[in-house]
Amino acid sequence: MVSGVIRTPRAERYVKQLAGHWREKAEVTVDDDGATHFAMGSGASATLRPGAEVLVVESSSPEFGEVVQRHLERFGMREGLALEWDDSPA
Repeated sequence: MVSGVIRTPRAERYVKQLAGHWREKAEVTVDDDGATHFAMGSGASATLRPGAEVLVVESSSPEFGEVVQRHLERFGMREGLALEWDDSPA
């Protein structure tokens, strides 16, 4: 499991955009606490937790995390989104 954060006041918007983009490729579910879970057919998964000024990203693997990162950073190119991975050991 890898995790990181994106600092943005538009966290919910980017989560919804990714959910719409992947609606045909992934099973997308939303918890009562607002966390959105993406489960791909390949077994890869990610959870995005939007906050007031931050989006927390958790991925089942570094490789799938990079896929999520590329999509979110492309969606937020105008805002200059950058996902900062936590380098702490698990």
